[in-house]
Amino acid sequence: MSAQALIILNLSDESFSDGGELSSGSLFVRRLQALKKLGHSSFDVGAQSTAPKRTRLIDGDEECRRFLTIFEEALHLDKDLWSGIRFLSLDTFRPATFVKIFQWLRAKGYHGALAFNDVSGCYREGIVETVKLLSAPFFYVLCHNRVPSREETPLHMNYLRGGRPGDILAEVQNYFTEGAKFLEDSIPRAQLIFDPCLGFAKSYEENWQLMQNVAHLQCPSALLIGISRKSFLRQKVREMIPGLSESEAMNLSEFYHYEFLKRWRSERQDNLWLRVHDPHLALLALGESP
Repeated sequence: MSAQALIILNLSDESFSDGGELSSGSLFVRRLQALKKLGHSSFDVGAQSTAPKRTRLIDGDEECRRFLTIFEEALHLDKDLWSGIRFLSLDTFRPATFVKIFQWLRAKGYHGALAFNDVSGCYREGIVETVKLLSAPFFYVLCHNRVPSREETPLHMNYLRGGRPGDILAEVQNYFTEGAKFLEDSIPRAQLIFDPCLGFAKSYEENWQLMQNVAHLQCPSALLIGISRKSFLRQKVREMIPGLSESEAMNLSEFYHYEFLKRWRSERQDNLWLRVHDPHLALLALGESP
């Protein structure tokens, strides 16, 4: 498998960079149709924002309602909604949400690959049980995080650690090794995707240390990297050019983003996912024409 893009689709109103842009089935259909015309076939869909300090934590029932309300309306508007989609990742930290949406998608005719993008990092809580409950294969994204429980995922910046920034590399590597071993009897290695989760429970210095070395992390299967619209990129731009507005810093930070996408693709061409908001940026980084 070569490097490929995973396009972010946020159904949450709270997402700081694109909240509310896909708040209805019609908007979701329009966006998805445009992305498929560009040749994209892999998407990461979430209904609960995990942006620190901005997030209203919703319960599992409301999270499922967000998914199903928009999916059902979208499918009503476009009977071929799933056509051309080969990989669909559900971004949630709740196993129960993943199970419910997984079952609904299968019942409604989606036959492509499904992934549980578990940004909580709490793989010891409920994943083995989820595998047994579904009795159907799915990919599992093993995300590095430091929160002690799933419901505290949006509070991840409360769990920063001290120490030298260089320690983060060994910490993430150990996390991947231990997580893969814990799950080895439940999820085949080929169905694991490893994400260092840049920006989650990490200091500014830790994020930059990881970015410089992340493509060289030892993973037995695919690696997922995402820095799309992360605050530490905007902070870097503001350090270079003081006085920028939020939108100006966001736009300029995409230059950094693009350079790192190109670098990671050149360093690790196989088994690499690039998680991005901007489909044109993804195509450019992958050496394709928008």
